[in-house]
Amino acid sequence: MPIWNSEHVWDEQSKGLKLFRGFPIRVSEETVTFGSPEERTPVNMPPLVQLEIDNWFEARFGVRFRQRSIFSTGSLDVARDYARDTGEVRALRPLADFCFCWSPLCGDLYGAYMDSHSSETIPTLLGRLEFRCDDIHSALLSENEVMLVCSSVQATTLFKAKS
Repeated sequence: MPIWNSEHVWDEQSKGLKLFRGFPIRVSEETVTFGSPEERTPVNMPPLVQLEIDNWFEARFGVRFRQRSIFSTGSLDVARDYARDTGEVRALRPLADFCFCWSPLCGDLYGAYMDSHSSETIPTLLGRLEFRCDDIHSALLSENEVMLVCSSVQATTLFKAKS
């Protein structure tokens, strides 16, 4: 089953729900455009663990989601938490073909990794979390982490922190 979607299906598939991202800093432009990173360096995840996770995602879905994604959520509260007191929350919209991955059982993969038992392998953890690359509407409703890969994403400011 193909996991890439045309940007033209976003409204129909999301059913009007928004995809949010909290940014730690503010910029003056109301709307900015950017693309997915090619080789994102993990912030918290140990590099060797991220490599193993990405190997699993690539074998399963054909995309290295941890390395290539714009991390986002259907939860405005989660995005606000990430923006903290100095940042801003923006609504994201793909402007080119996109794919995404999410888990109905996992709000944040790093947190799930940290909470996993030391005897649980990465493939077992990821399989147990039931990651999937379909149904953006349910992904947004879940308010869990959504890993978005797209060469061009429009990000429109919803609110800026008050500091």
